[in-house]
Amino acid sequence: MQYTGSCHCQRIKYACEFELKRPTLCNCSYCHKRNAVLHIVDDITILAGEKELTCYQFNTMKGAHYFCKHCGIFVYSIPMKPVYPYAISLCTLDNCDWQSLPVFHFDGQSL
Repeated sequence: MQYTGSCHCQRIKYACEFELKRPTLCNCSYCHKRNAVLHIVDDITILAGEKELTCYQFNTMKGAHYFCKHCGIFVYSIPMKPVYPYAISLCTLDNCDWQSLPVFHFDGQSL
């Protein structure tokens, strides 16, 4: 299914296509603190505001976490390879009923 999403201030808008089946909570130190609900996607298209994104990296500097530099909302990450291509924040999607599905707990601490 095709989804669109945005940050809180609407400067960043994006689209992605995936089958909603596995909302995920990661327990790595960064994801745990921000409590983001993620979903793996193969690709993401930034429709507006690409220059408004900023990246945060930590520890081994292999994962990249992108968020809006104005409102601070986390939009997506590019994790260490070969785990998966992208992880989007389900909370930033328009009209996505992920709350009706069971949440998968990903052990990011062990990476």
